[in-house]
Amino acid sequence: MEKVRITSGSAAILAAFTVIIVIILVLVSSPHRDDITAAVVVDRSLSAMKLNQILDRGFSLLMGLLDPNDSMVIGRLDRDVKIVMESETLPSMEDIPREWLKPNQSRGTYPAKAVEYLANYAIAHPDKKIMVVFFTDGENDDLTGLCGAKLEDEVAKLVRQPNIIGIAVLGVDDNLRGEWEDRLAPLGEKAKVRGFSDYDRGLSSLIKEMNRELEIEHRKEKHNGRANDNR
Repeated sequence: MEKVRITSGSAAILAAFTVIIVIILVLVSSPHRDDITAAVVVDRSLSAMKLNQILDRGFSLLMGLLDPNDSMVIGRLDRDVKIVMESETLPSMEDIPREWLKPNQSRGTYPAKAVEYLANYAIAHPDKKIMVVFFTDGENDDLTGLCGAKLEDEVAKLVRQPNIIGIAVLGVDDNLRGEWEDRLAPLGEKAKVRGFSDYDRGLSSLIKEMNRELEIEHRKEKHNGRANDNR
């Protein structure tokens, strides 16, 4: 049986071909965007019907639009925010701690506290790209008059955080949408306020916009990296 001889020319071709395959594999396997952390707060003053639909439809939609490598932190809002779950990868629907997110309409809730928590979370994690999702009816049960000023202060903190890539306040009562839109106006196109009837559309469009922006950013970073390598 005649042995096949590999000449120096064919060896060079084989080596070049191997390099090309490796480059293709790296490009295919490289992420199309940076990972997102979804910081989610659920207002427990929502009615049982609304809350159950959000736990089913809202979280299902959220997880369907995010990537498996994205992470999530979930808090519940009463008069303050209590963290009920943190996951470094995208959890499954079975992982959502529903028993900690049951309605609690007896004591009232303070939405400004949710925005405060979300702003502080972004400040504490400057290395993460954070998408904020706040499920709430928008009702302010803090009747002291301080909530409006507090909310404005916390929104100002959100504006100053470049790692906040999108904010969705979802489920807001129709009579309060205008007020919430005014409060979040300093955030510009980053913020979306939706009522309960169309919160899923707002969430879907927000995530698609964020994915598109992150993909553009990722391509720019790769292009700049190649440009620097060629200098």
